[in-house]
Amino acid sequence: MTCSRSSRKAGLPALRRAAVALSLPALALGAWALGCSGEESETGAPQTGSSGGAGGTSGCTAGASEACDNCGTRTCGADGTWGECQGQGECAAGAQESSACEGDGTQVRSCSETCAWSEPGPCVRAVARVGESEWYAQEKETRYAGAELTAYYVPLPVFFEGWESGPAGEIVDYRWDFGDGSPVFQGFNAAHVYEQPGAYTATLSVEHVGGATDVATVVIEARARDGQTYYVDAVDGEDDNDGLSEKTAWQTATHALGGMTEKRYAPGDAILFKRGQTFLYGPYGGTGDAVAPVDPGKATYGYLFGAFGAGDKPILTPTGGYTGGVVRQTGRGLAHVAFQDLVFDGVGEAASVYFVGGAAAINILFHRVDIRNTYRGAVVSGGEGTEPDRVVSGFFFLDSTIENTTETELYAVAQRVAIVGSRFDHAGNHLNYLSWLDAAVISDNLYSRPPFGRHALRICGNSCAHPSRNVYVARNEIRGWLDPETEGDTHAGGGTRYNWLLVHLAPNTATCQATENLLFERNVVTNGEALINVGSAEGVVVRNNLLASATGRSIVLGSLHGFDQRPSKNIALVGNTVVLAASSAPAFELRGYKGPPDPPVDYDQHQQIVLRNNLLHLVGASGRAVEIKDADDALRSQLDIDHNLYFLTGGSASSLTFVNGASSYSFAQWQADTGWDAAGLFGDPQLTSPLGPDGELGAEKFDSDLRLLPASPAIGAGSVVPVHSVFDFAGSRRLKDGSVDIGAYEHASGD
Repeated sequence: MTCSRSSRKAGLPALRRAAVALSLPALALGAWALGCSGEESETGAPQTGSSGGAGGTSGCTAGASEACDNCGTRTCGADGTWGECQGQGECAAGAQESSACEGDGTQVRSCSETCAWSEPGPCVRAVARVGESEWYAQEKETRYAGAELTAYYVPLPVFFEGWESGPAGEIVDYRWDFGDGSPVFQGFNAAHVYEQPGAYTATLSVEHVGGATDVATVVIEARARDGQTYYVDAVDGEDDNDGLSEKTAWQTATHALGGMTEKRYAPGDAILFKRGQTFLYGPYGGTGDAVAPVDPGKATYGYLFGAFGAGDKPILTPTGGYTGGVVRQTGRGLAHVAFQDLVFDGVGEAASVYFVGGAAAINILFHRVDIRNTYRGAVVSGGEGTEPDRVVSGFFFLDSTIENTTETELYAVAQRVAIVGSRFDHAGNHLNYLSWLDAAVISDNLYSRPPFGRHALRICGNSCAHPSRNVYVARNEIRGWLDPETEGDTHAGGGTRYNWLLVHLAPNTATCQATENLLFERNVVTNGEALINVGSAEGVVVRNNLLASATGRSIVLGSLHGFDQRPSKNIALVGNTVVLAASSAPAFELRGYKGPPDPPVDYDQHQQIVLRNNLLHLVGASGRAVEIKDADDALRSQLDIDHNLYFLTGGSASSLTFVNGASSYSFAQWQADTGWDAAGLFGDPQLTSPLGPDGELGAEKFDSDLRLLPASPAIGAGSVVPVHSVFDFAGSRRLKDGSVDIGAYEHASGD
């Protein structure tokens, strides 16, 4: 069988496209494909074997047929020669081709088995930016010369925003490589501190649900500090010294911090406390309610409070009788101030380590800072969405701790808030009260021992017109406890009750507050009478979390406080593993909207509510699985409930109760009468160790192993909810065999 050189060349354009798409070596395009006989190739070598070309002269049996170029076929004629290829496609099967599209993204099309190009996929677009507030953009050239958010002194904190990548709701993976050798960070927003001077390129890689990818970059310039270095030595220093060398160091934290008040510092300066020492502070100049009452018009910008020498972090503590705070910002515009490697131990009554009330600030960093035994930790309360000229934009609390506070440990009304790698423990009020967030990342933190009557993590909203939005919450451990204290309505557990609600993603007052585009994934939440509450929200996803409690409910939709002023929309509760002690409270509670009859949206009942692929392991002989409260036809029509797995350790499917309005059902009745969970299951999920080594759900530290054993009925029994079925709790890929497991873990996760 032979093929002609001309006919062979006719097939090259499609092959060339395929080779380019597959990044094949260029050499392969300059040589004839194998399969021709009796002719010379372009490289001068004779070819043998059957031809894939358009026609030939000999070597076939009359009536025989075979495939040729681009899915065509040819037939051997009566004279024993091949005819022309017929029915050729336009591309080589399996090839892919990408092209640019609007918005600097890419779209991809694939060649089918019939050699026809598919329709191009969506234009996936990675958007990585470092945003700044309106007031800073207007004032930075005149007031903050040289201070760019992506080019300034180390330690340089950067808040990266990737939430604008698109198409919205179809991106399944966001990965940030910060360019300095640090671990890759996964999430649609990210924060990072550059500690070493240098030029770096941060790269965001995104993946579309259809498999297409795109990247975007941000160039970072971290500069060495080139200002004055001041030293503080509690043993050998004197405040009358100039502070410019270790031998002429200052002595007190009062004098060092007070330099903020008198405009002593300039951009690039560093004020360093000697490690292993304790430094006293009181009101600078003998008056005031803070060591450093800061009028940013006099405080300049761009300086660092840090540590020098070897040993433990320096400890800053108030003098006897001092009841004020540390840094109190009284005017607008504090910028690029960092606190690093310090301990603040003890703050006076009604005071904070850092307090900004209704004023503007930008890029305030707490890095490896420990705050303990204080009234409050930090209050970052700038303007809200209606007051852009007073917004705090860029507050970083990274690798730090706040513990044992009388009041809330961290309160924020701000843009671009990063709370990462930190620990919050034992407060007299909320651990984190985040009243208004405009872009945030809250990840890899430990929350423990909140007061019974408050929350470990509360995210509210300013108003329905200015919601909290674009918030990424991931990989946190949030621990409730049997609160033994009896302080009013906060510490009121009396040692017998777990926290009444741990994670509050809902309004905090009976006013119209809302949250939009919030992703809560891969968190561990344990021991509360309610673990997660979502209300007045749109675009909230709770997926791939481990939820365990010795009492109560796992997830409640609809304000537990009764504060909803608008119904929720597009809420997905997907792929969570829940282990609870069976009780009369439902594991999943979906409340109908009962707020004002004319909400500020074009619907008056919850919309697009998904409850799928969740695994519920109830410890006991009977219990409630799902309860639809205040149910009406409008609500029922918006519920997508299916592919969930339920189990009672001491009971059967008939012992498990489901509630729809005023009606109660067994599992079989639930499936038959409501149509929900048609593909749901009842059975032992075979978790590796649902109660942990101690055999108790109520352990203060979560020690359960909720991975699936090989014979679990959850394996392969989930539904493929495309944008929510890509990763599991451990960050491993699902869909290894085209199926998805029920629960937070894919079987053999991490293999």
